[in-house]
Parts: sequence; structure tokens; C-alpha cells
Amino acid sequence: MALSTRVLSCAAVVAALAISACGTDSNNTAPFAVTNSSPSAGQTIAANAPLVVTFNRAPASATATFSPAAGTVTTTISGAAASFAATFAPSTSYTATVTATDAAGNGLATPFTVQFSTAAPDTTPPAAVVTLALSGAPTNTGLSLTWTATGDDGNTGTATAYELRYLTGAACPITVANFAGGTGDHGTLVTPVPAPQAAGATETAAVTGLSASTAYCFAVRVID
Repeated sequence: MALSTRVLSCAAVVAALAISACGTDSNNTAPFAVTNSSPSAGQTIAANAPLVVTFNRAPASATATFSPAAGTVTTTISGAAASFAATFAPSTSYTATVTATDAAGNGLATPFTVQFSTAAPDTTPPAAVVTLALSGAPTNTGLSLTWTATGDDGNTGTATAYELRYLTGAACPITVANFAGGTGDHGTLVTPVPAPQAAGATETAAVTGLSASTAYCFAVRVID
């Protein structure tokens, strides 16, 4: 806690403050307050984004309520910031009201309020990868794959993640039905895979732990 102190002589303390002991005035502390928030007033955020409020010193407790209601609110305090995760509806305007106290029990002079909106839902899926291919010669235990990145919306933007899987022998070819899940054959997950780059970039992934003289088929799913 930052303190602003004033040191007076014993005589001055007695005269000015009517006390009988010398010391320091350590109670001149800046009021506990909010310094900024994300989103700030009027901003639009994704429906799954949290409200993050930063204070001028670490809060000991913080609470947020939303109008309209936003379901269960999960609060995480880290340093001088408090993050409030909730179930926001898309295309909706919200008013958040935040109260908090610091370690000394000081509260905000008035509750902090901020108005923001959530974006419309993302209804455009990434384009499918159609360029998956072997890169170079395979070894007895591994190989390298390459493909061209698609995007978050079709072939635009940057996707969030890739899911790469394979099947072997008679279980091939790999399809939507047997890619993952189900009761029959399903693809073995390859890890790690690269984080997606912007649409049009060249992606590569190394696959290890394979067996010699075995047929493999691969498929990659793009996730936004």
C-alpha cells in the first residue's frame, strides 16, 4: 500500500493535532478506486469474453452484477485486476455494476458501472482444408504433413485451433463419421499441432510414433 506521510516536530504535533506523542500521519492514502476496465464504456466484445476491472491497488474482494442478468458470475482476482466471467447472450447490451474493497477494508466511493455490448454470434465456419499432403519422404517411425491455412470465417481471418487425426490399414479412409468419437474405429489424435496462422499461410505438422510397413490416412479439422 502506498503511503503519503507527514513528519512534524513534537511541538507542532501537540499544537496542531492536540495529541501528546510524536509520530507520522500515515492515513493520507489515495481513495480506493477503479482505474480502467475492459471492455470500456460503449465497447463491443465477444459473448464469451470476461469483464476485467483494474483498480489503483489490489482488491481483497470484488463483486459484479449485470443487467440484464448474465447467469453465474465467476470472479478471479490477480494483482490489481478482477476478472468477471459470465454467460453473456450475443447481440445484447449490458450494464455491469462492480463493488470492491481493498485489504484495509476500504470500499469504492460509489459502485463502478460500465455499459457494453456483445457481438452477434459467429455463424460462419472455417473452410475445410483441401490441401493436406505428405511433405518429404516418411521414415520408419514418422512423417511430416503440410497444408494451407484456411480461416476463422471461410478463408478469411485466423482460425483458433487444428485437430489432426489418423487411422491405419483397413480402417481407412478417415471420414467425418470415424474422425472422432463413435463406437467403432476413430482417429488417433496427433499432438502437438501448430497454432493456426492467417489464412493462406503454409502449415506443417510432424507425426511420430508410427510403425513401419503400415498404411495411414490422415484428416485435419479446423476449429474457430
